[in-house]
Amino acid sequence: MTRLSVVSALTNLGGVGSADLGERDLDATTIGDVKRMVAERFDDVATETESGAVKFWWRGYVLNDDSLPVRKACVGVNREEVVASDAESLVLFLTVAEKAAASKRREAPSSRIPSLF
Repeated sequence: MTRLSVVSALTNLGGVGSADLGERDLDATTIGDVKRMVAERFDDVATETESGAVKFWWRGYVLNDDSLPVRKACVGVNREEVVASDAESLVLFLTVAEKAAASKRREAPSSRIPSLF
């Protein structure tokens, strides 16, 4: 079992920047499962996941096949670039496509504090 976490910009993960998804079997948990777990915790991500704007990354490689188990999805160009079978933790990076992120910023309420003077 490997502790699975997701990190992203604060605006993508409800202002917290990361999500701990707990201990997971990387041979049984798919990229689609990871998307669903994150979407269940963060409503903004759920909306963007449905539109296809959400992508997960590992070491610069996009993980775009939702049906692949995480361990099989996380492979690099070189043979050595794999997740070790005894890995204690794995961190994936989440991005949201520019159009979706820009529209979310436009809709967000202003964070400016009104002047009291």
